Amino acid sequence: MISFFKDLFSGTSEDTDVDEDKLDSVKNKMTIRLSDTKTPSLDYPRGFDANKPTIVILDDSSGATLLFDDNIKELQAEGGLAAELQFLKVSTPQAVFMLRGELDKGRLNNIVGAVLDITIGGYAIVDGHTVILDGIDAHKIISDRFPKAAMRFFTSHSMNEKNAEIYRFMKKYEEYAGESIVEKTYMKNPFTTNRIDMLRDILGEINDVKS
Repeated sequence: MISFFKDLFSGTSEDTDVDEDKLDSVKNKMTIRLSDTKTPSLDYPRGFDANKPTIVILDDSSGATLLFDDNIKELQAEGGLAAELQFLKVSTPQAVFMLRGELDKGRLNNIVGAVLDITIGGYAIVDGHTVILDGIDAHKIISDRFPKAAMRFFTSHSMNEKNAEIYRFMKKYEEYAGESIVEKTYMKNPFTTNRIDMLRDILGEINDVKS
């Protein structure tokens, strides 16, 4: 957990040598902030049930999440598992903070799958530190509470180890999850079937867990 919060402060102008007591203090303040009633709440679709199995689609761009609408309708029209699930789009630069806030408030209790953007621009100031939560952090937040959730990353960045920024995300995921991010990643490409292929992949893993 300490290494997780050290990751959150990487690249800030504050001291990078933060002791464990200070990290615990920041963690507690961060939890309070995200649980506070002033934290922006999600705009849930009509009829949303906090306890119904849910696939979350998280991106800092509303345009990116809207593109999934036709894919979801197609899958649900086919019947099967997709028709039994609800889909929740979280699209704002503060998407990961908002997601965690909703989890802390008990408004989202049964995540079975997720589509996660990797690079997300939202941040918060906690105890004088700039805290940035990206898609890797969202994966950890969800998997800590729903360890069987089937999650995939959806990004416009190729998983190229020669790209320093992307390599940092690749290593961050590998160190936390113990596996390569490459096999869990689909590219944002409007000229492919990647969106629906990814959703089918997630649904297949959910079915495997259920059986």
